[in-house]
Amino acid sequence: MKLRVLFFALVVVFCLSVQAAAEDQVMKVTPQGDSMWWRYTGWGGAHVPNASPNEARYFYMGPPAYVEMAITYMQFDLLTMPSDFTSAILSLNVLSAGTEYDPALGTALLKHRTDSTGATGEGAEGYGGDALVQKMGTATGWVNIDVTSYILADKAAGYRWACFSMDYVANGYGSAGVSFSSGDDVANAPRLTVTPVPEPSSLLALGSGATGLGGFAIRKRK
Repeated sequence: MKLRVLFFALVVVFCLSVQAAAEDQVMKVTPQGDSMWWRYTGWGGAHVPNASPNEARYFYMGPPAYVEMAITYMQFDLLTMPSDFTSAILSLNVLSAGTEYDPALGTALLKHRTDSTGATGEGAEGYGGDALVQKMGTATGWVNIDVTSYILADKAAGYRWACFSMDYVANGYGSAGVSFSSGDDVANAPRLTVTPVPEPSSLLALGSGATGLGGFAIRKRK
C-alpha cells in the first residue's frame, strides 16, 4: 500500500515539474501589428490600420453592382519567443462568420507568409500569406489554430516576424466573410501561445526528486 502511495506521489511530482518547467508564453499582436486592407471597385482601396474589428470579406451582388473586398494582415514578434518549443497556437476571437457559397470553401482563408524578410511589425506593410493554414468555418468565439510547423520554419529561417493574413473567399455572385477582434482590443487581440521545451535544469531537478523517492521506497521495503 505504501509503495502505491509513493508511486502516486512520484507521478504528481512529475506532472507539477513539467508544468512549471514549460510555462506557456503568450504574444499578442500589437495595434500597429495588424491592418485591414479594404477595396470597393469603382472607388479604390486603402489600408485601415486601426480597424476594429478586423475583417476578411467578399461581397458581390452581380452587375452593375460593385464588388467589396477586405483582407487582414497580422505580424507577430518572434524576438522573445523561446528557441525550442513543442507547440504554437494562433488564437482569434471570431465575432461573426458566414457564407452564401459552398461551406466547403470556407468563410475566409488563413494564410502564412513563407518568406517574411523585410517585415518590420507593421500590418500595413501588407505581407500577405502564400501558404494556406486553414479554411475558416462558421464558429464564433475563440478559435484556436495549430501553427507550430509554420512558426518553427520562421524561427529556423531567422525571421523576426511571423506574418499571417486572413484572405477573402470569392466564388462569384454572393458573399462570405469573418470578423474578429483586432490588436486595438488588447484583451481580445489575436495571439500566439507557445509551449517551451522543459529546460535541462528542470529535468535534472525532476530526476533527482524521482531518484530520492525511489530510494526511499527501496529502504521502506527492506
